[in-house]
Amino acid sequence: MQEFRITEEDFKKNRKKYLIFMVPLMIAIIAGVVIFNLYTSKDDDFNTIPFLLPVLFAIYGFSLYRGVKRQREYMTNYVIIISDEEIIRKMPKMPDLAIRFFEIKEIVKTKKGGFMVTGIDRADVIHIPRLMNKDGVLEQRLSMLAPITTGSPSTTYFWLRKMLPLFGTASMIISFVVQNSIISVFFGLVAVGLFIWAAYDLQTNKNVSSRVKWRVWRYVLIILFIILVTVAKLTIGWLPR
Repeated sequence: MQEFRITEEDFKKNRKKYLIFMVPLMIAIIAGVVIFNLYTSKDDDFNTIPFLLPVLFAIYGFSLYRGVKRQREYMTNYVIIISDEEIIRKMPKMPDLAIRFFEIKEIVKTKKGGFMVTGIDRADVIHIPRLMNKDGVLEQRLSMLAPITTGSPSTTYFWLRKMLPLFGTASMIISFVVQNSIISVFFGLVAVGLFIWAAYDLQTNKNVSSRVKWRVWRYVLIILFIILVTVAKLTIGWLPR
């Protein structure tokens, strides 16, 4: 039996890269908000900058701290075990996910150097971070289980699944702003379909906790809102026929 995990030292290196990216981004966002406020406010307007800046720094600072704390908990407790019969993923606040060797459908190496082990069941996907393969031992062990491929349709499908809420939001906005009834209804249906797919994918995903799965109610509210607005636009006569 072999066990692979991310060490505290590896986490600190990854945290440094994360902060180098996020801190300048946070400052740029705050600067953008301040500049927009300065250019849009009039001379006789109340100056909100002294109040706005501390609030923004507090919000983004807390979010950054919380994000790093969750990242540490996730990364340092994420364990991959390869036994004599199966590969097992252990992660905090989640049931173990095991795929027997004969159930492995494919092993894909991602562009970032990580791995995706996919089972026969579509929901059986084990993600392995690249930090676990520093010395190449893990990759060598995985290659004994199944051929390692790159550029598999599975990685594209995984990316599309992550983008479902974004595509659904874009379709919803188009549906709301266009004036043509046919186009509005079409994009409204597309948005509803994408959000239903996103909700289903969230509920069947074995790599998210039950707390995260409860967020599906947000998708339900969005779907109902899209249907309500689309029906109202058609029946009240907001759109040209």
